[in-house]
Amino acid sequence: MSYKIKEIDNCIFVIDNRDKVVDFINSSNQYSNHKREVTTWDFSTLYTKIPHNKLEDKMAAFVKRLYNCVKHSSKAANYICCSDKSNTAYFSKSRSNANISLDSDELCNLINVVIDNSYIVYHGIVYRQVIGIPMGTNCAPFLANIFLHVYEYEYLQLLINQGHVEEAKKLAHTFRYQDDCAAINDGGTFKKHFEKIYLPEMVLKNTNISTCVSTFLDLRISVFRGKFRYVSYDKRNDFDFVLSNYPHLNGNIPYSAAYGVYMSQLVRFCDINLDTKSFSKNVKAMSKKFLNQGFDKKGLSNTFSKFKTKYLYKWSKYGIDINDFKSL
Repeated sequence: MSYKIKEIDNCIFVIDNRDKVVDFINSSNQYSNHKREVTTWDFSTLYTKIPHNKLEDKMAAFVKRLYNCVKHSSKAANYICCSDKSNTAYFSKSRSNANISLDSDELCNLINVVIDNSYIVYHGIVYRQVIGIPMGTNCAPFLANIFLHVYEYEYLQLLINQGHVEEAKKLAHTFRYQDDCAAINDGGTFKKHFEKIYLPEMVLKNTNISTCVSTFLDLRISVFRGKFRYVSYDKRNDFDFVLSNYPHLNGNIPYSAAYGVYMSQLVRFCDINLDTKSFSKNVKAMSKKFLNQGFDKKGLSNTFSKFKTKYLYKWSKYGIDINDFKSL
């Protein structure tokens, strides 16, 4: 038994960063016959409106399906074991004497305990949360993600069972990071189906800037002359006040870690800008801010030199000599 739906490439919309979106866009740009389009969506009521009974039902469905996949695999197992010492979890055929071991029913019961027992005190009165994700718990983002995933997975399977394979394939061009969704080259399929995928309490709003321009995570995606373009996007730049978003060397932070932040941002800007013009704009603005916050010009130049050597494979997408680029 496999968790994957055979007829489609992607049965899991969930992503944990923008990499799969960038890869999909880059791949699409290689084919001249692709019609390129992007729509973005936001769940305005994700965490606050999920009914607990439906949340528990979908979590149980997910856990049962996962355990069934493991039971029918080459490494068949009936229990998930959790180790306090190593902070790891693994499947096992038998219960562990040293670690906590849970079968699917026991795990579901523990999940329900978390969902059903979130309390707050207000004006001396104790209230129990009866709707919405229990915020403040470590598992809150995972509960929300899995909850939506089960609806998405089941709807794709429904389309396949009804013979709508092409619709399912187009719908599989959807990417979701928590409550933000992007549908790419789907011919409007997600817009057509999302009200049937999710329960009525989940309100989705289109967030396109225009028919050809959208923002998703730290990307600004557009369609220009039949090709996708993407540049960096930071919603904080839309605010009418100055934000301090990089370290200051006057603070109590090791120099190596501080310059490491500069390096990490160079890598990020290289990943999220399709051309050197937008990359250069980002780097020069960032470098100016770093210099204003106590960083040394020579230190930044040395860090950029390390970036050129270590991440030449990322730079190669631009098709120009990295040694001709000036960061400061």
